[in-house]
Amino acid sequence: MLGLESWSAGRWIAAASALAVAARLVRDVGRLRARAIPATRLILPALILIEASLIVAGRATRRSAAPVAAAVEIALAAWAVVSIRRLRGIHADRPEKRIEEGLAAFVPRPVARAVAAECVVISLGLRSLLPPYRRPGLPGFPYIRDAYLRFVPVLFVFTVPADVLLLGVLLGPKHRILHGVITALDVYGLFWILGLVETMRRRPHVVTGLDATLDRGILNRASFSLDRVIAARSLRPFDTKEDLKKYAKGAILMPLAGEPLVEIELREPIEVESLLPPSRRRGSRLIVPADDPDGLVAALESRDGGAAEEKQGKSAPAAQEHDD
Repeated sequence: MLGLESWSAGRWIAAASALAVAARLVRDVGRLRARAIPATRLILPALILIEASLIVAGRATRRSAAPVAAAVEIALAAWAVVSIRRLRGIHADRPEKRIEEGLAAFVPRPVARAVAAECVVISLGLRSLLPPYRRPGLPGFPYIRDAYLRFVPVLFVFTVPADVLLLGVLLGPKHRILHGVITALDVYGLFWILGLVETMRRRPHVVTGLDATLDRGILNRASFSLDRVIAARSLRPFDTKEDLKKYAKGAILMPLAGEPLVEIELREPIEVESLLPPSRRRGSRLIVPADDPDGLVAALESRDGGAAEEKQGKSAPAAQEHDD
């Protein structure tokens, strides 16, 4: 009676999408009444529900809905940019936080966090290819000099052309779209690794007279006051990754393969931010990488990290020039 047997696959997909979004919208309305989310979070699911409902009712098609969806996305992106600009004075050293805050008004925070990280990493990957190629070192304690991750882009340069040629032979001219997609993913992966390395270069560990901020690029950040430090020590190299995991049981690991490690014991647990789930972890024992583990240990234990950091900052430019 409803003519369901004549529905196309696209119409069935639209109906399923409408039901799923409607359920999500009902839940979000409840969260809005509890003031757990802003009202702007209802805009995107409401528009999706309207578009899907029109397709189900036969008053719109996927082709006619595409321009409307594009216009909505452009409007939301513009709104997000305005929100990000308003937060310019906040998180000056972490642009992904500003982007996340702007996008979180419209999408769930985990989605906003992932999109923000992608924007920062890819933009830095592109920027790393532009001159100047010898950049001065930043004040602090770097941790990227001996990391194996630095050499991955070099492997990409040699392997991607071979992959492209080999795929062209194996797939043939009938699968050009698949060939193009795989090639695009290879190039995207190259820029992602370049950007990740650049976030690590731009965010060394920073130890002042009172506080310490330990980073692993965009992946992790731990901040604490120096009076919480019980002990800090440099670790011997581990033979295998399993040996490191066994030793670090119960600790928060922020390692980089190839880099010397420093172990830090704190008087009480602190929160460590993470790009990957879980977004926050708590612990009182940290293991972090450092180009100069002895210098970092001395800064953490001296309660006068600024002097040690200043000394490290003077030697960092020379080390960075060697790296680049």
